[in-house]
Amino acid sequence: KPEAKKAQILSQTREQLLLRAVDMYNLELSKPENSRKGARTVCKEVSEQHERETGQFITLNHNTMLQRAAGRKSKAQSNSEKGWLKPEEVETIIRYGEELSDRAIPLTLKTLEEIVNFVLRARLGSDFPGVGQNW
Repeated sequence: KPEAKKAQILSQTREQLLLRAVDMYNLELSKPENSRKGARTVCKEVSEQHERETGQFITLNHNTMLQRAAGRKSKAQSNSEKGWLKPEEVETIIRYGEELSDRAIPLTLKTLEEIVNFVLRARLGSDFPGVGQNW
């Protein structure tokens, strides 16, 4: 699914740019008050710099950047911390699914559930009951 991959890359790029903007904004806060750049200006400059480097313009929301600067996690990070799987386990399972696809083996929901349960039982022990029906 190339569209999903593009959306994921865009999301990751936007998150990296937000973190770059947070760093730049924190540097601005260390300057005297009358010579600081505001959050909107910082976001605009980071977006423009990224466009010069890559040819791709990505708009950054200054309120989101301010929330990250205050320590708030991204939605993706927050959601990933709620899940059973660690990010590296998710990546391994995705690679395995792609490998099955390359071999023309269909990845069914049942097969995926078995793979996830195998990974989780390896880490959590045989007492792990499985992901259940509505995972």
